[in-house]
Amino acid sequence: MLRTSVIVCTYNGDLYLEEQLNSLIIQESSPDEIIIVDDCSTDNSWDLICCFEKLNPEFNIRIFRNEDNLGYIKNFSLAANLATHELVFFCDQDDVWSSDKICKVVQKFSEDSKLTCLHTNAYVVGENLEDLGKDLFAMLKISRHELKLMDVGRYFEVLLRRNVVTGATMVIRRDILSRVLPIPTGWIHDEWIPMVSCLIGRVSYEKTRLISYRIHRNNTIGLNGGGRKLIFFTRRQLIREFYSFKASKLIGLQQRNIASDAERNYLDAFISHLHFRVLVSELPYRKKVIPIFNKVLDGSYSRFSRGWLSALRDFLFL
Repeated sequence: MLRTSVIVCTYNGDLYLEEQLNSLIIQESSPDEIIIVDDCSTDNSWDLICCFEKLNPEFNIRIFRNEDNLGYIKNFSLAANLATHELVFFCDQDDVWSSDKICKVVQKFSEDSKLTCLHTNAYVVGENLEDLGKDLFAMLKISRHELKLMDVGRYFEVLLRRNVVTGATMVIRRDILSRVLPIPTGWIHDEWIPMVSCLIGRVSYEKTRLISYRIHRNNTIGLNGGGRKLIFFTRRQLIREFYSFKASKLIGLQQRNIASDAERNYLDAFISHLHFRVLVSELPYRKKVIPIFNKVLDGSYSRFSRGWLSALRDFLFL
């Protein structure tokens, strides 16, 4: 049976941390190790972590406290490198795991030796774990078209457009860590790791809700944070900055030379489309019509963005 490491990264999370940690030790299939890395919390998080370790000696709990604040991306990278077992479960400090999460995820990986990264659905709950009436996939607005692409192994096309993987639900094989770490500047861990994983192995999802994903005002990133909000641009400068930044990130991925020929061709075309959208944003209205219309006709807007909606947006924004 595959052995499991759970990595928990904490920073000023004492309000919800105890509930999360307790959900890890009541799993139907116990984790083989729990690694907790605190990023210089100034609240009671570290005291709770020390108490948790002391009260549960039957579990292999390893705790660490950073000397300097690293930020959540570097902290997750550090924690992942500390993991010693085959499957690495990423765990946020403010959620609650369903008791069957580990056993169901282990089963998925056991059935598919090529699976390198898995993410799952989740209950979306409020501060007091009250059901908010939608699951995580619905809140992320993952479309039927995206699910179809994901089902047939075309994750790369989905992830280039936008990230649909939530780090709090992500599990990876430890043997890919050398290929995905360190996280490059500008990328989020749950954005970069699945992107590379689908190029060197296989990414999949589990539609079962295996955690309660808590929405609260202090979310670092997520549905209530900066990482999952749909961005509406109202100024040319913002448009240029966003698409230029995304293109520069993808050029960095391109330079890793890990994509197959087909994936490389798609990536090259995707970057070209981003550059086109930057250039067209600088044109006056009357000069935008023909180039945008031509890109609609050749299918670029459908292949690399949201079709007519994206084309209309590129035409209308000031």
